[in-house]
Amino acid sequence: MSRAGAAGAGSAVGSHEYVGLVRGINVGANNRITMADFRRVFERLGYTDVATLLQSGNVVFASDRLLGAPDVAAIESAFAAAAGFRASFVVLSAAQFEATVTANPLLPPATCHCRFSVTVSSMRRSWVT
Repeated sequence: MSRAGAAGAGSAVGSHEYVGLVRGINVGANNRITMADFRRVFERLGYTDVATLLQSGNVVFASDRLLGAPDVAAIESAFAAAAGFRASFVVLSAAQFEATVTANPLLPPATCHCRFSVTVSSMRRSWVT
C-alpha cells in the first residue's frame, strides 16, 4: 500500500499493515483532534509506521501481529481518552482495503485511484475484517 503524502510514513518489515477509518472527527468546529495527537493514540498502543492524511480521520499503521475486535475496542478507548469524545473505528487490513479499491465497479479502468470514497456500514460498531 502506498503511503505517499501521508504524514509520518515509514516502512515496517515483516509487519501487518492496516487502514483505520473513523467518521465524524474534525468536521467544522466539532470533535476536533490534531493529527499529531491522533497518531500518538496509535503509537502509545504500540503500533508502528503510523501515518495520517490531512484532517481526514484516516490512519494507516502497522502491527507485529494480526488484529481483532478487542484491538479495535482498545483503539476506541484510547482515542476517547485522548480526544475527549468517542468515535467508532473500522480497521481493515491493507490487502482488504486495496481489494475494495480494485473491486469498485463504478471506476473505469484508467481512472486514477488517488481519490476514493468508501462507505462502510455501521451495523457492526467496531470490527476488523
